[in-house]
Amino acid sequence: MRVLLSAFSCHPARGSEPGVGWGIVQVVAREHEVWVLTYAANRPGIEEALSGSLDQLVRFVYVGLPRLISRLAGLPIGHHVCYLAWQVSAFRVARRLHRKVRFDLVHHVTYVNSWLPTLMGYLGIPFIWSAGIRERTPWRFLRAMSWRGAVNEAVRNVVTTLLGWATVWFVGRRAAVIITASPPERWPRGVPVVRLPLGGLGADEIKVLAAVPLRGDARPFRVASVGRLLGLKGIGLGMRAFARLRQEIPDAEYWIIGEGPERNYLERLAQRLGCADAVRFLGWVPREELPQYLAEIDVLLHPSLHEQFGYGVLEAMAASRPVVCLDVGGPALLAHDNCGLRVPVRDPEQVMADLEAALRQYALAPSALHTAGMNARACAQREWSWETVGARLLCLYEHVCGRASCR
Repeated sequence: MRVLLSAFSCHPARGSEPGVGWGIVQVVAREHEVWVLTYAANRPGIEEALSGSLDQLVRFVYVGLPRLISRLAGLPIGHHVCYLAWQVSAFRVARRLHRKVRFDLVHHVTYVNSWLPTLMGYLGIPFIWSAGIRERTPWRFLRAMSWRGAVNEAVRNVVTTLLGWATVWFVGRRAAVIITASPPERWPRGVPVVRLPLGGLGADEIKVLAAVPLRGDARPFRVASVGRLLGLKGIGLGMRAFARLRQEIPDAEYWIIGEGPERNYLERLAQRLGCADAVRFLGWVPREELPQYLAEIDVLLHPSLHEQFGYGVLEAMAASRPVVCLDVGGPALLAHDNCGLRVPVRDPEQVMADLEAALRQYALAPSALHTAGMNARACAQREWSWETVGARLLCLYEHVCGRASCR
């Protein structure tokens, strides 16, 4: 088939959105002719990484923005304005391309977002919308983050609620399939939802992470959280759970890997909770160096309140580290019961108590820790390689175009 991918964010050797875009391009190009619309700023990294074979199979079309609009990216909402302006420009380019190429299918790949619209469904061909999640931060959880984090999440709650319904109507009604990490009940009735968080690891990444050694019975028991330090990541909840864990396991440690606006708040919180001596803020770590840090921990604590995928979760699993996370979004689908422990989200006190109980379970039972780690690695290799995820996606393409049925 001739497939058009709309991937505003697409870059090799990165996680999160750029990694999703690049991974999907690679797997689709194995079976089909592919054209990719992406932001012009991605061009240097893409062209540096292109191999001869991929270069023959994929045609990248770089869509830029007027300088005046691109300068808005540094403003508080400027990035979203740039993204919407890019969507308009990309649709114009897509329409011209379609007149020449006659695509069989268009897939909006990134941003994976259910509340900012894309116009790709208006090309008049089968349209797949990667729409991320529909979860929002429960209001009572805002007090578990800094005031800035709480304001950001409150604004996001309002904006995503108002724009989300409009976007579902404007974009979702044009979609043959909506790919999401949220359960169907989060979506309006009758919407064609497929629950499939898109993301994965390449064979080389899996090989490197599988080589990370187990700690065995090494002490102290060490927990880590990985990611940007934002209110939505729930690190404040994790910190409070860890402080309770230390009352029973005094030598436990908590490593926080990442940077972000919540860091000062979290440092003060650790002081207030009396666990600052056991908490290490390691700052930003290049992705290629993460395996050496995973080798020094026992469990990944990932209390994110909403997230489409969770590369940190998957990388920890591939390194044989079980995950303790909230039962929401992509992480809950990655770390199922045999690979870690998921905590329901009802109220902050319940979440903190359940997180502490899950960490204590692994700290006091090395055999359970080892078994969950082995299960996590097997699951990452079996279910979340790009080869496996790509096969599911390609089957979905065939199904949408009436050429096959998918289970």
